Amino acid sequence: MAPRMHRSAHAAVAFIFLGLASAGPFEPHRLPNKGPWFEGWYTRIIDSVANRSVAVIVGSFQAQGHQMFSSSWAALLATYPNGTMYTEQVFPKQSDVKIFDRGQPVAADPPKNRPSVFQVSSDVGTLSVNDSHSSLSFTFPSGFSVSATLSRRVPWDSSCPDECGPEGWTSHVPARLVPTHYFVHTLASNAVYSVNGENGVGFAHQEANYGGYFPTAWVWVQGVAGNGETTLLLTGGEFTVAGATVKQFIVGYRSQRFKWNFRGVDLDQVRATIDGCASTLKISAVSVCRQRRLEIEVSAPPTSFSQPLFFPTPAGWSNDPGCVESYVALARAVLYDQDNVELETIAMPQVALEFGGAYRCKTSAAEKRIHIDHLSERLRMAEHEPAPCIARPSWLNFQWGEAVVSSSRKNPEGSAKHFLSWAY
Repeated sequence: MAPRMHRSAHAAVAFIFLGLASAGPFEPHRLPNKGPWFEGWYTRIIDSVANRSVAVIVGSFQAQGHQMFSSSWAALLATYPNGTMYTEQVFPKQSDVKIFDRGQPVAADPPKNRPSVFQVSSDVGTLSVNDSHSSLSFTFPSGFSVSATLSRRVPWDSSCPDECGPEGWTSHVPARLVPTHYFVHTLASNAVYSVNGENGVGFAHQEANYGGYFPTAWVWVQGVAGNGETTLLLTGGEFTVAGATVKQFIVGYRSQRFKWNFRGVDLDQVRATIDGCASTLKISAVSVCRQRRLEIEVSAPPTSFSQPLFFPTPAGWSNDPGCVESYVALARAVLYDQDNVELETIAMPQVALEFGGAYRCKTSAAEKRIHIDHLSERLRMAEHEPAPCIARPSWLNFQWGEAVVSSSRKNPEGSAKHFLSWAY
């Protein structure tokens, strides 16, 4: 049977309805009186014609005891045509980070069910969102530049595009009672983009996380197929609610014929077989009345993953264990009805597959792990590594920077903020 929620968690769920949250899920939120608290936005563009995928992530963290954001992080991930991943991470100067809602600093939680209009900027670049349209323009310290314009948003639920997301009713749970909230702004917007001066078109996925910290273990899958009408989204892992750790999963499948959702919190049965070292994931999702069943298999070459990405923990940013992503996974999904009759089958390439926290495989002795202490939030430059000699396409012809490595956990006066890594 699928994992069931502990009794104390059920009690918490009952209590939650007495104080539902009302903030808009994609817009910036008012900071709590004290941390830990984080907000982050993720944009991924998939170009099937050019066999290219690029993603930009921005986030800010409010450390415990701080009244304002104390550090911010930005990451760039881009695939080579051979499937390997380029990763660059940077911690912008916090005084240069600006988050505005409708042109004003965020002073209150945004009301629910209104279009998202906000901007997040730093010395690395700017993300702007205006309802169905978004734009981003970033130049990372290495010289890698990416810009994009998104339009024709495809929300998770077109009947309530600015409020309804993958979490379902649990999106109304106050953030203080769960480690993180999750919202998908668009599943497959049209995207016109430029990477280091080379232009392309494709589809874009945008989502947000906000809350205290990430779960202890999680997986994430995201893909778009064909003309953008078929999408797959899967996320789940180990979450702590009211002191009890439970496994919860969310699965969303969209095509011309079907719009299926499965959620553990809705008593759907979702079984997961996760193997981060083999880079495989299997999901079996059955609706509560057993009228629908979805079988999913996802796999990626082990060499296609990014270097460990930072994520928010109660103590601050950390990439140990971090999370890793591949953008060349292959997903196969099969839909069945209550009589076990196959309704639809799809094989989806260029899928994003992420293993995070305890689900991540850590086998590389050469892997460099970097920590940001919640008091330092800066790292000193300890050594430089020359850029490796890698054949790369013209769109990746930028000035290779220097990798920064540090084993120091506490160095408030440090100034190193730039992290380059290559998976090959």
